[in-house]
Amino acid sequence: MSEPLLSESWLVPRPSEFVERLIPQFRWEFTRRHPYYLMTWKQATRPPEFATPYEKLAFESAQMLLQLIGVHYEPIDPSLGYDQLGLDSLPMKSPWIKGAVSQIQVRGVVAVLARQLPRDTKIAVIQLLQKSLDVDFHNASQEYELLTEILNGEHPNFQNVFGEQFVMINPEAPLRAITDAVGQIARQYKQTHQLAEQRQQTEKFQDYLEVWDLREGWKGGGYANENEKRFAEIAKILRRPLQTVSNQYQAAFKQISGKEYTPDVWYRIMGAYKFAGRLGGKVLRVSSRRPIRRKSCNPIPETLFTSKYDNRTPPTANIAVRDARELHELLIDVQDLIHKGWDDSAIIEELELSPKDEARELIQNIRQDPRVTDEL
Repeated sequence: MSEPLLSESWLVPRPSEFVERLIPQFRWEFTRRHPYYLMTWKQATRPPEFATPYEKLAFESAQMLLQLIGVHYEPIDPSLGYDQLGLDSLPMKSPWIKGAVSQIQVRGVVAVLARQLPRDTKIAVIQLLQKSLDVDFHNASQEYELLTEILNGEHPNFQNVFGEQFVMINPEAPLRAITDAVGQIARQYKQTHQLAEQRQQTEKFQDYLEVWDLREGWKGGGYANENEKRFAEIAKILRRPLQTVSNQYQAAFKQISGKEYTPDVWYRIMGAYKFAGRLGGKVLRVSSRRPIRRKSCNPIPETLFTSKYDNRTPPTANIAVRDARELHELLIDVQDLIHKGWDDSAIIEELELSPKDEARELIQNIRQDPRVTDEL
């Protein structure tokens, strides 16, 4: 069986807790710096009614990638700072953005049912759902009959309740009564589970972003490789200790990616996106031979690291993602051989890279990159 195009082995989802707990300003600032967002935000804009199959596939693929990093709203131009967004008219201004409460997706309800319901209760639920397939919910009589059976019928454990975090709100109740009740539930839950009150220190987030932007060359809603700076340079510019700069960079990486910094995770998230830009659109043919992988040699097409669409995004998001995966694997292999002390010619021969001039340029870029030559 062939490997799935969007496999967990190279995609790096951002855990939802890293998104939901941030205030709107920093949720946006960290999100717009994520390569997945930069690669797909245009394609994730809903296509026209008479979209081509390519446009529909691009939309669906891009939306899937954005959902992996917690973006469930209409994408916004990443060149816009928070103060330019006009949030009063945007979904990011909704109560869900603050992270205190969240809407429940169907998958969440199914996960709760699968985890908490006993076997006989699951069987009863399945039978009722199957029965609902034949119900016309525009027919009041049929709807009433089914709902009566669900609400009043004798079914195992249907009278049980879920935990404190799974509640229903009566919108007809006074607003004060609703807020008081929710507050009491939250206080009781925090006390029972010994959860301390937390306050977001947003001034630290701004420090993280300052270091990140200088380190990665963030400018105008994208990354400019020529603007990247080393930690020592950043320390002088910001007048901060070198170790503080390193720590703040890693903290920013964690907020953007949801993962602790390691060179491998950086390459999986950032490397392919940034090094593809460093190739400057040149063709680099790479065999699928890898130093720690199979020995067979199957050439990869010349279009692997360059787009036939002349600096425009290819028509489908999954094509761009596939190329990024191949480039990620190459970057990891080259970095590994550099750390082992191999010279450029030996690396080119081992990985069978061609054309050699472009391959040598790529290797030199990796050698000069701070994430290879600096210690975090």
